[in-house]
Amino acid sequence: MKHGIITGLLLGAVVVPGCQEVRQSQDAVPATALAKTAAAAGEVKIETAEVVYSKRGDVESTGYLARPSEDGNYPGIVLIHEWWGLNDHIRQEARRFAELGYVALAVDLYAGESTTEPQRARELATAVRDDMEKAQQNLRDALDHLKGTGVVDPERLASIGWCFGGGWSYQIAKNNLGVKASVIFYGRFNPEDDLAQMRAKIIGHFAEEDRAIKVDNVREFQAKLKTHSGDHEIYIYPNTTHGFASREGENPGYDKEAAELAWERTLAFLKEHLQLDDAAAAREVTDLGLVDFDPLADGDMTLLVFTRTDCPIANRYAPELRRVYEAFDTLQDNFYLVYVDPAETAAQIQEHLGEYNLPGKVIRDPGHKLVEMTGARVTPEAALFAAGGKMVYRGRIDDQYVDFGKTRTAPSQRDLREAIGKLLEVSQDEGHDADDIELVTTKAIGCYITDLKPVASE
Repeated sequence: MKHGIITGLLLGAVVVPGCQEVRQSQDAVPATALAKTAAAAGEVKIETAEVVYSKRGDVESTGYLARPSEDGNYPGIVLIHEWWGLNDHIRQEARRFAELGYVALAVDLYAGESTTEPQRARELATAVRDDMEKAQQNLRDALDHLKGTGVVDPERLASIGWCFGGGWSYQIAKNNLGVKASVIFYGRFNPEDDLAQMRAKIIGHFAEEDRAIKVDNVREFQAKLKTHSGDHEIYIYPNTTHGFASREGENPGYDKEAAELAWERTLAFLKEHLQLDDAAAAREVTDLGLVDFDPLADGDMTLLVFTRTDCPIANRYAPELRRVYEAFDTLQDNFYLVYVDPAETAAQIQEHLGEYNLPGKVIRDPGHKLVEMTGARVTPEAALFAAGGKMVYRGRIDDQYVDFGKTRTAPSQRDLREAIGKLLEVSQDEGHDADDIELVTTKAIGCYITDLKPVASE
């Protein structure tokens, strides 16, 4: 795994301008009329509009609101822009959240101005910093606007910000402005801050090679927040620079792998603390970011390996799984580790992946849908599917374990490798297909999945 992590308690803080290293293009501002779109993922219909969310005297603040089209009781999230101002990048992020079931309001701390010039961005950011109370009132008004939409649960509010906005997302949490969760992307913080008022949970994403926010300062907050209540998370992404998750295609410092990992962690964090569709989501098969996922959807050859973080037998098979992964490169895009323990968190799974250097992709099966579909009984246990979705093998990885506590010095039968090899051989034979392969099952030895209580379906 390229991007290691440092997990712990976090903070971000004093708002000063950032993002100096990156310039971005400025697209035309969208029309203020209500727009309806369908998200590619799941065809979730959303609505967007420019809205006045704050009015103080003659001064109005206009933001960009994106929400699911259907009425409901959704979590709300305030998005805070980088020092460039409210632009199309932030509007796209708002739509992205709406497509996932949030009511998202992108605020404007620059009174309608945005820029692509660093000098002007610095001036605008400094002006906001010089009137902290005004900015905090702007953010309070944004949260109040979300509460007043009629489709937002006032008890499930969050904030997210990037760079300059990341610092303000931290300020929302630090000053207890009413959110349950706060997301910080490379936002500044002050190690001396008093956190007595803070009630929100925080997740922070920081760059190892950030010239403005030093890694040692970020780590300093780990010790401080260990004495502060709440499940806070911090991640430091190696070989990345400030702004690594912003503006793909425009930002030379954008790091796709780190950005996607940070996004997955953010979604998992928000789902946990805002309980986004929690009862339904917990029953579904999802990726690590808790986005619904079907590993057999593309119809290609697929391998599922059922596992959990606390099974010693499964953990001892990590080296063999790596060898299988490396030996069959045609299977690597559809090589999945299926975590079956509903109690495991995304952070615990990430730590497990790193500790054992596990290969492949990750999916979660808290409701045991895949367990029931395959008939898997223990971890580790493998289920191999031919193209088209027919299961052709289910069982042990090899026969090294004879029974609990009884092992061979070395396996005499490498069942999973043989099953994959046979399937590949048949798939390359024009005269045969998967229908010619009978399902082979073997008895796997491991930790019983039935010991885990799955999340029940309605």
